[in-house]
Amino acid sequence: MRPPRFFHSDGVVRYYNFKESEGAQYLREVEKGKYAWSDTYITHAKISAADRNSVLLVSNKRLLFIVYNQMMGIWNIDWEYTLQEITGPPALENDEEDKWYLYIKPKDERKKTLGIFGGNTQKKVTMNNRFEAKDLANKIEETRIQCAAEE
Repeated sequence: MRPPRFFHSDGVVRYYNFKESEGAQYLREVEKGKYAWSDTYITHAKISAADRNSVLLVSNKRLLFIVYNQMMGIWNIDWEYTLQEITGPPALENDEEDKWYLYIKPKDERKKTLGIFGGNTQKKVTMNNRFEAKDLANKIEETRIQCAAEE
């Protein structure tokens, strides 16, 4: 069975789009619907990780890196940032093996934990290809700017 149709916030019924439907389904299922009613799905990308099934999901309010827990059969949040916590557009980098990386950098990079200042809180996400990495970085920045303008 396919995931239910995703309805955009403008209420216009569009042709069925599997990627949008799948992403909206992730948002409904993550942490048993924690953000299902407060956030609106924007886009997502499946992340290639050898040991786990994971997704980088962008909503209108936050960026979520979610991981599927096979034992429990649920999606859990590995890490998340609100769009206000992110500085500028995510940086892109590739290596010699033609792997692409997306770097998410929070505004407050030094977090105090147990009286000790933590190190680098920048997140490095391995992307499948250059086009997907650039598209996701652009979508994150576009959504971040739109979110800041609404406040």
